[in-house]
Amino acid sequence: MKKIFLFVLMLFAFAACSNTQFVHDVQPISKSEKTVLIQYFPSDFEIPLEKALEDNFWKVSVVANKDSASPSVKSNIAVTCDGLYLAHFGTYQGTIKFSDLRTGKRIAIYKFNMATRGAIIENIVKTLEALPGASNTIPATSTTSTQAVK
Repeated sequence: MKKIFLFVLMLFAFAACSNTQFVHDVQPISKSEKTVLIQYFPSDFEIPLEKALEDNFWKVSVVANKDSASPSVKSNIAVTCDGLYLAHFGTYQGTIKFSDLRTGKRIAIYKFNMATRGAIIENIVKTLEALPGASNTIPATSTTSTQAVK
């Protein structure tokens, strides 16, 4: 019983220690504008984050901490790691900022005190998918009706 109570308490603690605050409205983005620049993330975040975004049909360009090369894709949205530190028991604390590179305005700020790597990546994807025009709609599959031959 104690373990269940502790698990529920920790679950609420993780959920309560992070929030995403949208700062400015953003113009709707089209399918061709779903390009994102990931910058200054630790290397163990870059690959899983890039894969998660590509799975949601984002074109991704990455700039590492010490990378001076220009991004490979002209991006419309920037996701910038503005501090990410290991906290307790495999959780992280930090701040991630989202910017619209088309207008130069900050879109959102995601601050967290205790979040797992998976939860951070999931929240980044959800924040980007919450932008107007960005959410994926599963393309309708063609349906073929078959009838018995008489």
